[in-house]
Amino acid sequence: MIENLLSVIDSAVCSLKNEKQKEIRLFHHNDTDGISSGTILTSAFEDIDYAVSRFSIEKPYPQILEKIFSECGKIIFFADFAGKIAPMISEMNQGRNLVIILDHHPAEAVMDDRVFVIDGELFALKGDRDISASATSYLFAERLLSSFGLNGQQYAHLGALGAIGDGFFVDGALSGINRRLMETAVEHNSARIVSETSGESYFIRLGGEEYSAGELCDMLDTAGGVGYYSNGVSTGIEICRNGMSQKNRSFIEKLRKTRDQIFTREITELKQNLQTTEHLQWFNVKNRFQPMGVKMIGVFCSCINRNWKGKTAYSGN
Repeated sequence: MIENLLSVIDSAVCSLKNEKQKEIRLFHHNDTDGISSGTILTSAFEDIDYAVSRFSIEKPYPQILEKIFSECGKIIFFADFAGKIAPMISEMNQGRNLVIILDHHPAEAVMDDRVFVIDGELFALKGDRDISASATSYLFAERLLSSFGLNGQQYAHLGALGAIGDGFFVDGALSGINRRLMETAVEHNSARIVSETSGESYFIRLGGEEYSAGELCDMLDTAGGVGYYSNGVSTGIEICRNGMSQKNRSFIEKLRKTRDQIFTREITELKQNLQTTEHLQWFNVKNRFQPMGVKMIGVFCSCINRNWKGKTAYSGN
């Protein structure tokens, strides 16, 4: 389990350190788990003087992968996606680049010494319970920094934060590796746990201020999803590093208003134009969700499934 996962991480760290160049291309998802992963990895690489070019992508579309693997001699990281398509990545890469995938979704292993698939699902861990992408990224960062004589435990709170954002709870509390990271964060005064009758509540310290983890995850999801095309992911990274500024609060509040206006308008559209067949109900949003990212279509579907019971407007929660 964890020992075998750590062994693969150590092999990937060794391969990374054997590369002559010190430039990394990091691709990560745009929700709380992906933003937390991106923050951990960017910060850890910068701690050891690597130059990082960071890109947030909603999905690894074929056109994007073709562009990524059109070059050679690069160090490429994927965080919070790509585990399942590792065989395709290996085929596209043809050994030209060092590729390290840090994921928690169902994954496929590859026999390729230039492509590392670091995913708890391959090591008897549950990616929707025991270990998030941010926890996986933390484990990699911690082992990497340790190999340079540095302490990576300062990022444990971000490792746990992604799991909270993805809702990976057992009986209302984090479990597995996610829980271990939260406990490490508590030891380092970067997180706090409050026991409740229904489970636990978590608080995260960023930039000297404490935030409710639930509120923080909502901010990051909003920044990364609603603000995907307006530099929202970079704002999320900044929040994870330094906490909330008034500028960022105002930016996120503006994004929330945009989201609520679009969702309310779309519910009105649905009441008039929902397509119904014998087994399916469907609708075509066309370009009406612009300027939000495509992930917000799924968020909208979850909202109407949870909240819409004949209401005339989106409830905003």
